[in-house]
Amino acid sequence: MDEVLREPGRDRDRRIAHRAEIERWISANRHRIKRLETRIGFRYAQEMRQYENALELWESAGRPAGREPERPEGSDRGDESVWVAVRTANAAVEISESVIALADDGEVRDAIQLRGRRQRRASIDLMGTQTFIRWMAEDFHIDAAATAWQTIAAARENKVPSANESDAADPIYIRTP
Repeated sequence: MDEVLREPGRDRDRRIAHRAEIERWISANRHRIKRLETRIGFRYAQEMRQYENALELWESAGRPAGREPERPEGSDRGDESVWVAVRTANAAVEISESVIALADDGEVRDAIQLRGRRQRRASIDLMGTQTFIRWMAEDFHIDAAATAWQTIAAARENKVPSANESDAADPIYIRTP
């Protein structure tokens, strides 16, 4: 939830209308959301605050020329995030509980699946994002989900769908590795 509500910063990620829509949904459904506080989540929040403070200091110093290698780096949490997801899922799932885990990373899905079968703690069904989106469109009749996968696929392949004038005021920027 922190990442969804986080201010993207100057000259960064300008999905303003999308963020506003998500923020409205969270506000309207806050009474339904149960946030699981974990040791790992707490540590991640601390790390992100430290990164944001360091970046603010860097920018306050005027982004010193020639010192770019010293700029705070907040990317590449890859391997750690895989194991964070596995540990969190395994700690959260109890017998007879239903959990929906969206995991695009194959290693995360495999690790959760193996751990769940080995420990016989829960019946685990995993799905990729495309399957989940199709499920939302077909079974739950969420209109916006009908075209969501095409948008994601186009963005991931650096293809830009033909834009209409209404989209020009709210461009979508996708971060690529």
